[in-house]
Amino acid sequence: MCIDKTTNGHLIILILKFLEEQNCKESVEALEQESKVFFNMNHFGEAIMSGEWEKAEKYLSAFTKLADNRHSKKLFFELHKQKYFEALDREDQAMAINIFENELKLFSVVTLAELLALKDFRHDSISCTLKNERQLSSYMNVTSTRAEFRDFLKQMIKRNPILQDKLEFPSVEESALLSLINLICPKNDKMTRSIKEELIYLILQFLDEENFKETLHKLELETKAYFDMDYVVECMINRKWDCAEKYLSAFTKMDDNRYSMDVFSRIQKQKHFEAVDRQEKHPSNPEKGHECDATILKMLLEENPILQEKLKFPSIDKSRLKKLIKQAMDWWIPHFAYMKHNASNQTISLKGIPTVPDLFHAPASVKIEYSHEGRSSPVHWRWNSSLLILIFIRWMAKPFKYLIPMLITVLQVSSQGRSESPFKSHPVNMWISLVATFIYYFAVAAQLENTIFFERSIIVAAISGSLSAVSHVSMFLPSRLLGFLIFIPWTFLPIIVAYQIYYMLIHHACRRLQQKIQNIVSKFSSVYSIFGVNGSGSNEQPRLPI
Repeated sequence: MCIDKTTNGHLIILILKFLEEQNCKESVEALEQESKVFFNMNHFGEAIMSGEWEKAEKYLSAFTKLADNRHSKKLFFELHKQKYFEALDREDQAMAINIFENELKLFSVVTLAELLALKDFRHDSISCTLKNERQLSSYMNVTSTRAEFRDFLKQMIKRNPILQDKLEFPSVEESALLSLINLICPKNDKMTRSIKEELIYLILQFLDEENFKETLHKLELETKAYFDMDYVVECMINRKWDCAEKYLSAFTKMDDNRYSMDVFSRIQKQKHFEAVDRQEKHPSNPEKGHECDATILKMLLEENPILQEKLKFPSIDKSRLKKLIKQAMDWWIPHFAYMKHNASNQTISLKGIPTVPDLFHAPASVKIEYSHEGRSSPVHWRWNSSLLILIFIRWMAKPFKYLIPMLITVLQVSSQGRSESPFKSHPVNMWISLVATFIYYFAVAAQLENTIFFERSIIVAAISGSLSAVSHVSMFLPSRLLGFLIFIPWTFLPIIVAYQIYYMLIHHACRRLQQKIQNIVSKFSSVYSIFGVNGSGSNEQPRLPI
């Protein structure tokens, strides 16, 4: 699906807002990191205040790397330094030495000058240093120190050019994405799920297509809309038992039924065996009797009645959410430009906004017509002309299935008692009819099998079926001249069919080109209306009506 980077970013912002409203905190945090569209100071600050240094470093690393610039290098250094000082404050000598040797030594000597001002960090003098250094006294009150450190890092982040344009979340109305989806697909009696449930499935598909795997699995876990069997089995095969257990726990508990109890027992048993192996420093052996079989666990999960309804992901057209948003934007931008040109109209009408009957699938035979003003005309749908041509050609080709055998039977009856067979009296006509008949029934068989050549087979069946019928009829005419002249009217059929097909292709291409030109002109008109001489200098942007 071709969608520009800006629109894709706007869609991610809408999804972030929706997930925040649904209280999917882990999904929001994961999507911020994987999409890199918004650096959430609150999430980063919470990790600092709770002393989750690895979490804070992971969040920061999603947006910038150590070698990006001096601001980023300083940020990472301050994180490791604060982590080091707090280890000293706790008198955790082993942790302090580990941080100094494995983390702080990654920085240059010049960067470490501040740390090297302290007397000694060796194993035999850390306790003494902790008690005597006045420089460490400010680290005794952890809460206030972390609050000051958080504010200090926020100021550094604001000065980092890589992060500056990602610190402000755009102004978005409450339930913006849900409201937009409700406009695009109004609730109807045929829906078996709520709009919110279908939107969650669309978001899951979008995350999968964008390869936001961490966000995808966290959202599955938080919404419980879909149980990803492949992900759980992958965790088991890779011996990520904690990960598999956490994911499974979101959908079922150990005491729910015997299937759940069996799966949890096997996972915990396997965790115990591997812990023993690590303690005894024995490598894990897949041939050992206590090795958990992922295939057995998968079978137990599939038989679990609690999970059965969540194992099937609904069928959704590729990039469906992107297409719905792009469809809305293609309507809204020229519509907004038109409303800006009509200054007397104080309200923005949503009449004519393109709607779909099904959120998951696009209608195959309808399309939206646009007026010259760039707005959608009042909900005007029409049948696709190319589809009508195919239906007509298929209807025209069907009678030959019965006409050709009837003509062959009549030819056999009329040939009885004659000295010459039709192959001798009309050799050219017979061979034409034989080849055309073979091609016709081959094309009919292709239609029955619903192959990828379905549309082409309809056209081939119409042309070859009519040729076979005409060649059989030509053999009943009294003179050979008339037999050949009857082929002349038949030649108009492939010409007409080919003309209609190519006309529709050219017409469709011209329509698309015209629409693109109209969109470009409308966008320039919108910009001119906002910044031009007749404008008021307003910074209003063509935001969606949500």
